[in-house]
Amino acid sequence: MSGLRPRALGGAAVTLALIGGYFAQGTYAAGIPANKVAASGSGTEVVHAATDTLLLSETVKINNPTDLVIGVSAECAILTQVTNSANGQTERAFGEVKIYVTINGKRVPVADDDSDQGRVVFCNRAQEQQWTDTATGPNAGDDADDQLRQFIDTRTANAFTWLAMNIGTEYGGTQNNVHKIEVWADWDVAESANAVAKAAVGNRTLILEPVKAANDERVTELG
Repeated sequence: MSGLRPRALGGAAVTLALIGGYFAQGTYAAGIPANKVAASGSGTEVVHAATDTLLLSETVKINNPTDLVIGVSAECAILTQVTNSANGQTERAFGEVKIYVTINGKRVPVADDDSDQGRVVFCNRAQEQQWTDTATGPNAGDDADDQLRQFIDTRTANAFTWLAMNIGTEYGGTQNNVHKIEVWADWDVAESANAVAKAAVGNRTLILEPVKAANDERVTELG
């Protein structure tokens, strides 16, 4: 997945600089003020795995009642290669990366009625290719009527924002109001006999911003 490496997120340098200063990653020591912006980042490339993979982690202190804006951005890539070698043969490759966030092990939903448990597609591709050779009829053996059919479908979102409401109430209180926020990748890769698919996540950042939403505010589905 070398195509990921030359690119960089616009805010990555700023985010990584913050990590070394006041917004340090890791568990807060006693006396650190609560309800402050926090950030973490990583440039380590992660290629699809058999199980969900931890991409980023941050520990913050948030007094209750407080809500939390969670922003995740990432380089996300799908590589597919499809080869046909027989008449009428159809080959297909599929790759997808979904990202979700947990607070103290509990998933943060996109909205109240979230059927996908907070997972968001960051990149998705389906490539299908079919080869048809002129084997019969008056033009049998004439390559002029040979056909190569190829289908590619790609979808990507390189950033998404979750809103977690009432952190201490909805996601369980911890000692001294300290909470662990984690970003996970959920991989889905499918290949036929002569097809290859790979999914990868490259440079990525996590930005956490405590906020005070309106009383009884909810994230609801449209309609």
